[in-house]
Amino acid sequence: MKLVKKIFKILLISLASLLGLILLSSLAILTWPQLVINQKTLAYLADYAPQFGYKIHWNDLEIKFDSKELLHKKININFKNLEAQDLKTKNQINLKQLELGLEILFEEGKFKLLSINPLTALGEAQINLEENKNKAEETSFELPQITRPSFLKKTHLENIKVDLEKIAIYQGKKEIFLGELKLKSQRQAQQSLSKIILEAKTSQSIYLKKAQVSAILSSPSAFQKNDWILDLKGELEDQEKEEIQLSLLLKTKDKDVYHVQLEPDFKLKSLQGKFKIQGQLAQKSWDLKLSGEALPTIQYLKKIKTKECHLKLNSIPKDKNKSKVQIDCPLLLTIEELELPKSAWKNSIKVPQEAKINLKSEFQSSFLPKLQEPIQGFLELELTSIQQDLMSLEGKTHTNFNGIPNQYPLHWNIESTADLKIILEDFQKLKKILDHTSIAIWAPANALQGKAELNIKGKIDLAKQKGEIPISFQTRLYSKEQKLNTDGEGILTYYLQEKTENNHLEMALNLKEFQLALPNIELENPPNLFQDSRFISKNNPQNKSSQTNFSYHISIRNPKDKPGFIVSNLSQKPLPIYLDLDLLPEKIQGEITMGKSKLTLFKREAEIKKMELKLAEPFENSSINTVLNIDYADYDIRITIVGSVESPNLLFESDPPLDQDQIISILIYGKAFEELNQEDVNSVQSVAQAITDRALALGSLYFLASTPIENISYDPKSKEVEARLKISSKSSITLGTRQGETQKLGFKQGIGGNWSIDTFIENDSTKENQSGGALIEWFKRY
Repeated sequence: MKLVKKIFKILLISLASLLGLILLSSLAILTWPQLVINQKTLAYLADYAPQFGYKIHWNDLEIKFDSKELLHKKININFKNLEAQDLKTKNQINLKQLELGLEILFEEGKFKLLSINPLTALGEAQINLEENKNKAEETSFELPQITRPSFLKKTHLENIKVDLEKIAIYQGKKEIFLGELKLKSQRQAQQSLSKIILEAKTSQSIYLKKAQVSAILSSPSAFQKNDWILDLKGELEDQEKEEIQLSLLLKTKDKDVYHVQLEPDFKLKSLQGKFKIQGQLAQKSWDLKLSGEALPTIQYLKKIKTKECHLKLNSIPKDKNKSKVQIDCPLLLTIEELELPKSAWKNSIKVPQEAKINLKSEFQSSFLPKLQEPIQGFLELELTSIQQDLMSLEGKTHTNFNGIPNQYPLHWNIESTADLKIILEDFQKLKKILDHTSIAIWAPANALQGKAELNIKGKIDLAKQKGEIPISFQTRLYSKEQKLNTDGEGILTYYLQEKTENNHLEMALNLKEFQLALPNIELENPPNLFQDSRFISKNNPQNKSSQTNFSYHISIRNPKDKPGFIVSNLSQKPLPIYLDLDLLPEKIQGEITMGKSKLTLFKREAEIKKMELKLAEPFENSSINTVLNIDYADYDIRITIVGSVESPNLLFESDPPLDQDQIISILIYGKAFEELNQEDVNSVQSVAQAITDRALALGSLYFLASTPIENISYDPKSKEVEARLKISSKSSITLGTRQGETQKLGFKQGIGGNWSIDTFIENDSTKENQSGGALIEWFKRY
């Protein structure tokens, strides 16, 4: 028992002695802090630092102490050429000078840091960022809570100055930033630190050619509360000379709600513009409004402008890393002014200079949408109706999409439903605009009125390299004797990237109801012998189609049980017609047929038994197969036309049988060959020979049968046909053609006695020149 008491006594004495030693040591440190804080102890700590992953070295160290009271001290530490390195990250800092002033008070059994003054750092820094090769990016979003740590709550801060003349940032072995950074503090009167001013700029970078940022971070409570305000301005220019200027104002509103105002002004290769974004940011939701304008480098589009584009982003309760993004954005598009080919267009066609589009979208993604993470949702575009004097344009699209942005279009699913309309309200307005231009609408279509409509309606998949757009076309045109009601359905096939195939339009145009009126054919007037100036010669190189990346195939047909009709003064009733045509860029092919009908031919009622025209390229090679039947009192004459359009074969048959001269005599003169005088006999024989040699077509024969013929002559060697038509007792007209190439028009007028004036003009379509002449003749009959 005595031994236990003795041991216990020794322990108490030892414990009391230890406590006394600690107390005496503490009092000694507080009284003489230089006993602990000196160059030797700090050098010892620097030598021991590598065991904690750090390397620290300096060339010179100066420590000053100032004792206000026994337990109230000021310490000033000044390092020269201080080097500090994190051995794990290789981050390091090299400071020419680091000065740190501390004011410490031991009170109520604990140390208190009363002030830090000054804090000065001058030198260089190197920061190494992780490459994040296999590490998934953080998807959470947190706004910083900028307040003092608890141990600095009552510390007075002032005179902070950090000047890093060189700061280098690396990612792996790649230097992504090299520049300088300056930071200093400001305070009001005797208050503690309330404002931090930062300035940074680059000297060179693989990404940035120039960057300059200035920021002011302030706090009314001197950062005692989370009431900070960040005012930042920056100017960036990359190696491609793309520029961004921005102004950012970010400040706390409530505990976890922040007000943001961002004004970027950018000039990129594909886009330049200026916007203002303002709204509220919270940890789980954003509510922003955007206004401004952009100038895209898109053909015909000059400007995109929005006054209030609303963006909402809210986290999904079941998945904190996912969010729902909602966009409601009215856009105003300014369209480039287009030059119209003719001044006549400017009076009636006003190319819209602005288009209003409402954009709405909703999709799910990570809270901060990232290019490498999947998104899914929908996008709606609605075009506010554009009303013009000539036409109107309206429509909307709805698109459902899902996929990974940086993998587009691979594994993307984009299904769009489009409903766009272009409506020509009044066909006559278009006709008036095109009058007196090279593309004037000719008769009989120029009398039509009504409207036409082009629709793009249906589903479109924009994720494919090759896609299809459904197109429909409709006309409802009419006039007193005409109708043109058509319905067309087609597919436009497009390619989004480089391709060997052309974009292609495949359309079927159904002629539901059509009736066209041909201009009256006045048989007493001679036909136009010379080429219409509105047509381009087939030999003209301007007529060759240029290379384009667009092709088309448009089929035009009317139902077999519902023919179209041609109205002509040659027939008392409309002539039924059937079209089966295919329009291709290089040609028109197909067949035109006429149903059984009657018309006036050679001053008689003729019946069309058969009429077929099969188109070929060139058109002169198109084949014709026609059978006409003309009934006379004593004869039934049948005319068959077969062969090509350029060289048709005419076959004349009759019942009872007659030879060709007799049939031509009846057709032209209306009487038998035996009843003709010698001059008329010669004319009939010339006509027969010209028809046999294909120098005279049925149309010419038809015209001659309806006019007062004086004489027809034909030269088999030159294949020249010449017909003299009597106008009056003293005047006549001469019409001639040679091998279908040279055409002649002459006029002869008697001037008294046996004298007359004979004038003529010739047109050579091969040599494309004209010539003429005039003769004074004297004649006498014997």
